[in-house]
Amino acid sequence: MNKDIGFLGLGKMGLPMARHLAASGHSVSGFDLVEDRNLAAQAAGLRIAESAPRLATECATIVSSLPNDAALEETASMIATSARAGSVYIDTSTVSIEASAR
Repeated sequence: MNKDIGFLGLGKMGLPMARHLAASGHSVSGFDLVEDRNLAAQAAGLRIAESAPRLATECATIVSSLPNDAALEETASMIATSARAGSVYIDTSTVSIEASAR
């Protein structure tokens, strides 16, 4: 497995974090459901994955930065079924304590 870092959610928090990691020399990919955010990330030098499941299979570390409980729960479920064994999943989403615990 490669050492790429993948970001799911390239909004107000995700894109700046991804840009900082890329500027520090890390290989960073991203994906967002909002195409304008993907374009902004690409303009900042990030690679854009074709889908969230594809990003999860390609990256050793997956970071999500999502806007609500439903988005986190859907994404976490997808990561659980798509990520390779040994992957690390970090969530930085703005969600309830209950959703984060689940």
